Amino acid sequence: MRSLLTACVGASLVLAVGCSVSKESEHVGQLPVQPSVDRELLLPLCERKDSWFFDQNGDSEFSVGDRLTYVVSIGEVDQSGGANCTISIGSFYGSEEIVEKRPAVDGKTQYLTTFQGTAMLPDGNLRLMAMGVVHFSRTERLQLSKTSKPPFRIEALFPEKHPASVQGQGGAFAGLIGTAIVQPGQPPEIKVKLLSQMKMNR
Repeated sequence: MRSLLTACVGASLVLAVGCSVSKESEHVGQLPVQPSVDRELLLPLCERKDSWFFDQNGDSEFSVGDRLTYVVSIGEVDQSGGANCTISIGSFYGSEEIVEKRPAVDGKTQYLTTFQGTAMLPDGNLRLMAMGVVHFSRTERLQLSKTSKPPFRIEALFPEKHPASVQGQGGAFAGLIGTAIVQPGQPPEIKVKLLSQMKMNR
């Protein structure tokens, strides 16, 4: 009787350990599931509506510490996925502070900036933050000698591709975060990928 009981207990332990090992083995080698994208947006930056230059350090030249702000219209995306700048669906309010001067490329001096902006759209707002770049020719830089409202070329404001972080602010974008790619072109575009914070926290 005792030997039968011992055998039963031993079998139960083996079965329990086996189940535990099998459950653990299900997770071995598995990568975390990546959260799916909730929404993708393409924002064509079509036309400069307004712009400002602030000579923050008072040195009467475009240099580290100075700031640019601007408003650019956001165009529609047509059925083929291209930009339609004849129709404006919102505005992008951008602000960039110069943090570093870089060597000139093709006669245009590059400046590294802290880039931030808000895309105001019918469905809500999107907040973007990144390290950005602006390019200005010597002629353009000479115009930036004091606080003023110079007519920046939109190509100068978005000359290079760079990533950005995105946070939804209200409306259909509430509770969404994601990433974006700001890229040059005719017109420049912001490609946004959004997902819910709940999925990110899993």
